[in-house]
Amino acid sequence: MRIDGIQLREGSSISNLVVASGITFPDLANEGELFFRSDSDIAVKGLYAFIAGAWHKISSAGANVTRRQQWTVISNERNFVVAGGYTVGSIDIFLNGLKLRTGDDLDASTSPNIVFAEGNLYPGDEIDIIAFE
Repeated sequence: MRIDGIQLREGSSISNLVVASGITFPDLANEGELFFRSDSDIAVKGLYAFIAGAWHKISSAGANVTRRQQWTVISNERNFVVAGGYTVGSIDIFLNGLKLRTGDDLDASTSPNIVFAEGNLYPGDEIDIIAFE
């Protein structure tokens, strides 16, 4: 079933569809109500559902991309700062299109910093990060 772009899984239903919008969440809400948060901060802007007593950000693609940032290495840089930070463990880091794993090659355990091991980056290398909520 699809309601204005919202896909419901088979066997689920919405009996009373309530959709509101604003910058702050409503104080009172019923299970299944929807709220579009129109905040200017891209990390919190989006569609939320009230489930199990709390507001949860939802998306049709699973995890929500909250930050995407790219850099081109110019000299001997090793330290990069992700604007707005990231949740440790919820970040993908690519070097010249190849996905990296944290550990020996880089450290992404202290948001908002990403620190590459010495000797792993060269001028012209492309770094791309995607942080998920």
